[in-house]
Amino acid sequence: MTLAKLSQLDRVKLFQQLEGELVRNCPELITEANDAADGVIDLLNASKQEIWEQLWDKPFFGNTVSKSAEDSIEKFKSVFVPSLFRMELDSADFGVEMKSDRKRDKNGQFTTKYSFQLTGARLIDVEDKKHFKRPRIYMAVAAGQWLCRFPETQIERLLYTPLDALVPWLQEELGRGWNHVTVMHFLTDCGICCNPDTHMVDAARYFELIAPKNSPDKKLSDALDLVSKVKALTKSLYGVQTGPRLRYVDKLLMEFGRKELIPRKQTK
Repeated sequence: MTLAKLSQLDRVKLFQQLEGELVRNCPELITEANDAADGVIDLLNASKQEIWEQLWDKPFFGNTVSKSAEDSIEKFKSVFVPSLFRMELDSADFGVEMKSDRKRDKNGQFTTKYSFQLTGARLIDVEDKKHFKRPRIYMAVAAGQWLCRFPETQIERLLYTPLDALVPWLQEELGRGWNHVTVMHFLTDCGICCNPDTHMVDAARYFELIAPKNSPDKKLSDALDLVSKVKALTKSLYGVQTGPRLRYVDKLLMEFGRKELIPRKQTK
């Protein structure tokens, strides 16, 4: 099949072909994709605790390999998952401070670097001694504190607000470190978005869902364009575009890129 100019039917056939390769060679990834689809949050009926269980771990995925993220999540899961409401009520447990130090670079210009200090007893107990996860811990705690304040009656706002307004709003609300990719990763688990990470971008270029020059992992407008294209592909595949279907397609596109089922030269 030539990739010079794919029609939507070509994309559907290509998706089904690569899906078949995963079924034959990596069936566990199909199971993971189905599990991810089954785990999509129902925003019309979700509690804040259900939102939290999908939100807290997203900072640990940024700029790292999957295995490292999974190890961190397993390590901190026992601390963060049951602890949403304690974050606000017992700050001694979850204290983390951000400090800024102004220094001059080699050109004599001032730069601001941020350092993080853990003061919460429960965080200190499980901290990685290399300290490189402290910014991610800060992001998770800040997200929990925001969710504590967020009225449960307004959760459906996440469903009805257009993405081009919702993503920037969440970035501002969740605070430092929450870039558009991390926010959209969370919204992917809500069934209203897809995760514009590197592997997804590779697959999207191969499927000609985006122009080669577009960078959804770096630019929000490109990421929003990608979401609309993946939603359209989902509808072409299944006749409907539901949250669970979108999550399944998102997961498989990511795996097509991660497992290098697509030629690397086509992703550049």
